[in-house]
Amino acid sequence: MAERMAKVRVESVLLSVSGGRLQGQLVEAAADIKGGSVTSDDVTRVTSTGMRHATGEGRTVLHALPVGYALDGVKGIATPGAWWRGSSAST
Repeated sequence: MAERMAKVRVESVLLSVSGGRLQGQLVEAAADIKGGSVTSDDVTRVTSTGMRHATGEGRTVLHALPVGYALDGVKGIATPGAWWRGSSAST
């Protein structure tokens, strides 16, 4: 059977998923800052740590978002950046 291309670019797709045990959870993760200034690698390390803790056995993470950051225990930081200086970051 011949396949035909519609020559249409798909900009977005909506996915509906259901299951008997859907759940949401809030995970807090932390990582030491090397060198004093927060880098994008530090932020990636913190969020990756959180993802490892969010994925339980037999479970799959469908969607994850950082809801806020903390630096040296000070919470409420919305956007990470290189101007941050500290020794420990968390999300």
